[in-house]
Amino acid sequence: MMKRTSYSVLHFLIAMLLINWLPNQALAALLVHPTRLSLDAESRTAVLKFDNTGIRRELAQVRVFRQIGDDPNRLERTSGFIISTTSLDVGPRARQEISIIASPSVKPGCYRVLVDVAPTPPGPSSESAVTTGALISVRHSIPLCF
Repeated sequence: MMKRTSYSVLHFLIAMLLINWLPNQALAALLVHPTRLSLDAESRTAVLKFDNTGIRRELAQVRVFRQIGDDPNRLERTSGFIISTTSLDVGPRARQEISIIASPSVKPGCYRVLVDVAPTPPGPSSESAVTTGALISVRHSIPLCF
């Protein structure tokens, strides 16, 4: 039994070393918050924040859709919101904020703010560039109900 325990500990230590040794460029690093938005009653504005904790820039696109019924997956385009910046380019270890403003014609209800984070492959000058593997696109769906 003692041999098996030390063997498992050895595997765990090797796994931890490999995880720390892998390049950070392979990991998604764009944090989007808050995870639920509400509009300020007076200004009809919400603020969405983006923090890039990684070592390379992150690209994203922001759009607002109206939610149909109670199903968060049934969405339709809406033009009643003004987004301060729809295309984001957040530098390494940087923060960016955008404002989402509802026009007076927007009726109360539930909407979804979709943030699509584009995969950014490592640059050719990177010494530890990942040359194989899959690039993954991430979509954040943030509820906005008022």
